This record gives sequence, structure tokens and C-alpha cells, in this order.
Amino acid sequence: MILFGAHGPEGRNESLVVWALASFAVAALALHLWASETPRAALAIELLAGALNTAAVFGVFLLVLVGGSCSDEGHVPLAAWIGAIVVYLAGGAWALQRGWRAVVLVPLAVIAAGAWLVGVSVLFTGSTGACLD
Repeated sequence: MILFGAHGPEGRNESLVVWALASFAVAALALHLWASETPRAALAIELLAGALNTAAVFGVFLLVLVGGSCSDEGHVPLAAWIGAIVVYLAGGAWALQRGWRAVVLVPLAVIAAGAWLVGVSVLFTGSTGACLD
């Protein structure tokens, strides 16, 4: 969405949602740093966690592309989406109870959810239907 600037491919302002969420995330980070007893350490942890989560999201994107095989017959069924959400929420909730290890375990929950999404899609429909064309 951000790739298209203020106007999305359908002539709408889809990127406004992305900018609103990004603004909310920056405000939440500022509030967290303001409330923290050690703001420098908190900033370092937040930046590391953000970088690892971003890498995990790109990894899931690549998984979806690899599972896509550019076929018109493949798609992601609703059961795969629901299962991926459950995997992510369960893994993320468990990871957030682990203190410092959550910095690494939450991105692993993202990757596990993506693997579930692609695995179920490939199992039931043959592919995810994703393609770079």
C-alpha cells in the first residue's frame, strides 16, 4: 500500500490506513519509552523486536510466494486463515509470558502462522495462488 503513495491501485486511499497504524505504533512507542525507567534499554529492545518482526513478515511473504506457483487454481481457504490466526495468537501469547525471550519468540510465532497458512493452502488447493506477475 505504501508503494503507491497516497493513491492505491484502485484509486482509493488505502495507504491512509497504513499511515494511521504506523502513527499509532510510533505514539505507543513514545508512550512506552516515556513510562520506562530505562528509556535507552527499552528503545534498544523495541527496535530489535521491530526489526525481527519485520524480517518475519517478509519471510512469511516469501513463503506465500514460494507456495504460490503462479497457478489460477490455488487459493488460501478460510480454514487456513483461521488456523494461522490461532497459531499466531497462541504462540504470541505464550511468547509474551517469557520476558526477554519474547523478542525472538514472537517473530517465530509469525513464521509458524505463515507456515501453517501456506501448508494448509498447499495441502487443500495445491498452492496459495500467489505470483509476482
